[in-house]
Amino acid sequence: MKIVIAVDSFKGCASSIELAKQIKIGINKVYKRAEIIICPIADGGEGTVQALSLLNRAVLISSTCRGPLGSSVEAQYVLLEDKTAIIEMASASGLTLVKDNDL
Repeated sequence: MKIVIAVDSFKGCASSIELAKQIKIGINKVYKRAEIIICPIADGGEGTVQALSLLNRAVLISSTCRGPLGSSVEAQYVLLEDKTAIIEMASASGLTLVKDNDL
């Protein structure tokens, strides 16, 4: 049996990769010999860079930048083999970086 796990992130809770790994653990408990392929997906928002970092020869790079309220935050971008950089604004200025009382 071959199973493909293609899941998006749960905003502010878990990344698509984290979710896929947990789903794989659950499936392995029931179907011990299944071939499981993890294929994280993203819609362009939170988790996009992390999902794209799994592409062949992609490099995940961290950088310090200013967050939505002006404080320093660590954000990530992915650099593809052809030198295309893909940024994810949510990692630098997304709502998950703002505490509830600061919204």
